[in-house]
Amino acid sequence: MRIFIACIAFIGVIIFGYIVWSNPTWPFIAGLIGSIVTCLTAVANINSSKTSDKNTINQSIGKNSSGIQVGGNLTIGTDKKDKE
Repeated sequence: MRIFIACIAFIGVIIFGYIVWSNPTWPFIAGLIGSIVTCLTAVANINSSKTSDKNTINQSIGKNSSGIQVGGNLTIGTDKKDKE
């Protein structure tokens, strides 16, 4: 899906490039710049997905501390013996 989005963004760069080449007005130049940024972002997103496939959540709470976390891993640094 990410490759498809990058291809669509590249097609947008080509289309806006042709429009700017034939009729160089400010709205079309802004569209070309926006489509170039979109294409570069889509390509960067393809490359970043290979390095970070696994997202993890981890939280450690020290002694005499409190923390709230929704979902994921949670480690609290107190034992039941400390509470007594």
